[in-house]
Amino acid sequence: MMNILFVGTLCSEKLISKMLDEQLGLPNLATQKFYRLLVQGIALNEELFNIKVLATPDYVKKIDGSKFIFKKKEVENNVNYSYTPIVLFPVVKRLVIIFSILINILKWKFQSKYKHNVLIFDVLNLSSSFTCVVLSKLFNIKTIAVVTDLPSFMFVLKEKISFYNKVIIFCQNFIIKMSSGYILLSEYMNLVINKNIKPYCIIEGLADIQLLNSSKIENDTICKEKIVHYSGGLYEKFGVKSLIEAFMLIKGDNIKLHLFGNGDLVEYINYCIKKDNRIIFFGYRENKEILKDQKKSLILVNPRYSTEEYTKYSFPSKTIEYMSSGVPLLTTKLPGIPSEYFEFVYSIVNETIDGYKTSLEKILNKPKCELISFGAIAKDFVMTHKNNKVQALKIYNLFNDVK
Repeated sequence: MMNILFVGTLCSEKLISKMLDEQLGLPNLATQKFYRLLVQGIALNEELFNIKVLATPDYVKKIDGSKFIFKKKEVENNVNYSYTPIVLFPVVKRLVIIFSILINILKWKFQSKYKHNVLIFDVLNLSSSFTCVVLSKLFNIKTIAVVTDLPSFMFVLKEKISFYNKVIIFCQNFIIKMSSGYILLSEYMNLVINKNIKPYCIIEGLADIQLLNSSKIENDTICKEKIVHYSGGLYEKFGVKSLIEAFMLIKGDNIKLHLFGNGDLVEYINYCIKKDNRIIFFGYRENKEILKDQKKSLILVNPRYSTEEYTKYSFPSKTIEYMSSGVPLLTTKLPGIPSEYFEFVYSIVNETIDGYKTSLEKILNKPKCELISFGAIAKDFVMTHKNNKVQALKIYNLFNDVK
């Protein structure tokens, strides 16, 4: 059996809800969901793995006026969560986190009753990944770095990269180089970072196996309205502005555009709402609210431009989330999406405002029964071949290759 300690910012869903409700922090929900499904998938293979999570919650606000935050251990979906203390003072916060991770890893290592121990960590979380790599070299622990984004593309939305960010990129690339093996999102990633040909596996995304028997499209809602849904970063660079402008050209009072998320287009969206009241902006919401709205929708859209270089090295998390809902997905043909997926989604070929408009109209005019059937087939594909229990098995094979 493999004994795994996952180190990163992953927190229980209960804690994430508390952080959002009380505005204690603004965790990246897409990152949280990816790692939660990965960890839960590992836990479901209980005959192969024993897993614990050591988390560094991303608090930015005091709790009850205190700058010192101590969170008790908890268990959620058969996963044990432990939390590092958080001190809300610059620099001191990082030092406390590093020291706490160091102590916890050493306890985990020397108290382990298992023969095979491995550290899995989020390479983009510098405090935890740095500590993991240093200890792995000192105490001969195998490490698997999860790379959900190439460091050089982390700041793709910024016009200019600061010296501080360049240092972060350098450190992250060094940590990647020092790791024993990798979990990557695409084969393109491997070509860039794995110069020493270390063991790796591709886990582009994960479908939540718990949704296997969930309900399909909410037919009563669809009869009344035709909802076009987008959730994610609200940035022009992601094609969202073109999506909005294309939607506004489509006629029909019963057609709605639901937008979830945050980004630099918020002001523009509020401006468009004044011109077209069919656009509804929900802002930053919990994932469970987003999933509920997806079920009510007619079509889910990812308008991200496929010509951007960074799209080779990423797999949009919303791809599998959308497909898991049973509602059809309309997406551009991003190079980071494996070709096997495109049999189960509708594709945008012409990435212009007119092209988006044409693609949307084509789907909006399809018979409801055809859309329901197409969405169900897509859901079956990801639930059978991409569920988190199946995807987690790749880690077992990867571990056996890691030296």
